[in-house]
Amino acid sequence: MANQLTRGFKSLLPDRVKNYLFPTSQGEVTTLISKPGSHNLTRNVGNYAVPIQLYRIRQDIMNWRKGIEEMERVYIPQRVIIQQLYLDTTLNSQVKSAMNRRKRLTMLRDFKICNVKGVESEYLKQVFRNTTSSVGMNETSSHWFDSFMSYSLDALAFGYSLISLGDVVNGGFPNLMIMKRWLTSPDRLVFTAFPYSVMGESFVSDPYKDWHVYISTPSDHGVSPCGYGYLLEAGAYEILLRNNLGYNADFNEVFNMPMTLGHTTKTEPSERNAFEYALSKAGSLRWALLDEGQDKIEFVESKNVGTAYQSFEKFSERLEKYISKLILGHADALDSTPGRLGQQGTKKGITPVDQALDEVQTTDGIFMQNVFNTMLFPRMRKFGFDIPIDYHFEFKNDNELEEVKEREVDLAKKYADMALAFFQAGKQINPQYIEDQLGIPVTDIPVQAAPEPKPL
Repeated sequence: MANQLTRGFKSLLPDRVKNYLFPTSQGEVTTLISKPGSHNLTRNVGNYAVPIQLYRIRQDIMNWRKGIEEMERVYIPQRVIIQQLYLDTTLNSQVKSAMNRRKRLTMLRDFKICNVKGVESEYLKQVFRNTTSSVGMNETSSHWFDSFMSYSLDALAFGYSLISLGDVVNGGFPNLMIMKRWLTSPDRLVFTAFPYSVMGESFVSDPYKDWHVYISTPSDHGVSPCGYGYLLEAGAYEILLRNNLGYNADFNEVFNMPMTLGHTTKTEPSERNAFEYALSKAGSLRWALLDEGQDKIEFVESKNVGTAYQSFEKFSERLEKYISKLILGHADALDSTPGRLGQQGTKKGITPVDQALDEVQTTDGIFMQNVFNTMLFPRMRKFGFDIPIDYHFEFKNDNELEEVKEREVDLAKKYADMALAFFQAGKQINPQYIEDQLGIPVTDIPVQAAPEPKPL
């Protein structure tokens, strides 16, 4: 139920202003701004948000701690400050690259929709992945699947995601969109019209629950019913990284850039101002008109700065490694080129970077399978999608299949070496034994007939 104070405030507004700020339940939304997503009020709770901009402010460690305190309040916890901080955190190239790589580990995997016996349905897979005319979809209908998976994986970063499915069009959800997280309360399970509003529209109740998918993460410390997301820890390092880049820019400006130094004996304000203007524009004008014997311009370079600049570079590298370790599981998972030859790993032929990425891919894959099977599929069945009740979504384990093939090849090579050793010792292994062990048919090499002698 909407906030009673908000409803009272709406009653005092003229109709046109009321419709602009608070959409009515009759018809579609008719505001002066273009809103994304479905305009159907019951299918997009975001239509009730008042169009107020969330300003991006300068972030520091103190503000980061205030965001944690705001989330952990005993009464009326909020997530406005921390989500405002996350918006700036994701602008960092290191954070953004790490997030994109982590999501690609899951989004680029092949999947199947099968029953408990493992029988796959190619038709259902086409509904999600392809845009072929065989399932009656247009050229853009499958984009919603990638968007849904991306928004769902973002819940691991931000702590939660509220996704509006929107309208069903041509077998898809073309109006699917993410709800503003600073207006979504995981503590009260409501979507509010204003930041810091206590009351709002419940997205887990009718008429919104079927048209919205709320994806939460496990609580970090039992303080909140929802996790904080891995951007919380990464955000602290990102603030230091951003500040270090600013300090480095100041250092280059003060110590590495030449200084323009002017000398003049002019005392008239207009003449001194003209000379000062010439100095300030020396970098672009490249000329100056001076009085002989009175004015002089020098470009003084800073020398013997030393190696102080290296401290900024090394500090940035350490911070970037911390961010990669938090998001991808290994400090070198983003900036190095892992290989399988000549490197010591925890398994044969697998480096620590490979193992870290495999673990992230596995855990995120399990997370997404639960989202599809327990949240999305039940809603799609209600909307008329022909998904049998005994069919489920599952990622294919391509890495495991590859490892099985590699083990089979290694085993076959060992038996071949053993057979060669027996042959050189004048012995022979029964071919049936090798067939039983490897499942590979063993046949004799055909004996080629000797060529007939050519007639003289």
